[in-house]
Amino acid sequence: GTLALLIILATSAVFLALLIILRTNQGICEFICRHFVNFYQGAAGRFYSVTNVNIFEVLVTLGVLLAIAMNVAAIALFCKKKRAQSRRVMLAFAIICFGIANVYTFAAGFAYNRDAAPIETYSGEISKDVALESYILLKNDLQQCYDEIGNYNQDGSVICPYDDKQLNQKLRETVDSLLKDDYYYSYTPKAKPIISSGIMTFNSIAGITFMPTCEPGYNKDMPILERVHTLAHEYAHTKGVMREYEANLVATYVLLNSGDAFLKYCGYFCRALMRIIM
Repeated sequence: GTLALLIILATSAVFLALLIILRTNQGICEFICRHFVNFYQGAAGRFYSVTNVNIFEVLVTLGVLLAIAMNVAAIALFCKKKRAQSRRVMLAFAIICFGIANVYTFAAGFAYNRDAAPIETYSGEISKDVALESYILLKNDLQQCYDEIGNYNQDGSVICPYDDKQLNQKLRETVDSLLKDDYYYSYTPKAKPIISSGIMTFNSIAGITFMPTCEPGYNKDMPILERVHTLAHEYAHTKGVMREYEANLVATYVLLNSGDAFLKYCGYFCRALMRIIM
């Protein structure tokens, strides 16, 4: 009855409050990510990687429909003066919302306050000579990647040598081979296209990773060079790197150290060389 629903709701609220308090401590966040979220990510990642359908997208659709149905039902019951039933419907809806918040806070929230990703970066001063040498080195490496790809459109733009399945698998294997530190979650899940990519394009969204289902999702309508970096970025999220600037850093690191001419080219094109030129 109503009392049971109130107890469940109060318990969910208390548990969420506890999670929020725990995630303010960086040491606790790191411990939970390495020992608990890592296990959850591996189990959920393997489970949801069985299908090519983006489960997050399905859940969002069902969630919106459920929210509309429950709110309409509660209002209808209230108008019929069945207030106890209306109250129970709204309590059930609140419990679902708190449940989702709890799962998301556990699966993703702690990673926002964990230690920095173990990617070495130089933070000292750079002389003009070193900057120029670095620019020339990167420019020559980019040109070498371009030459190695060897497949171009009439305007000189590169053509991806892989189909979507091959590209996703290539990136997945590259992430596995480079992100071996214990900091990263052990399993690398399957990347999936978002069916409603038109909505993402309209809202300038390149990709999205919903950690409760551990699915790196991407906008399938993006230009291929941008999509590659987006995929690497979303993979970084699934490996426990939730802060956006760090996910970009890890993505660039993965692409530039991939040993694959096309992936390196995408890394330079989307991040490294563009920032140097700008």
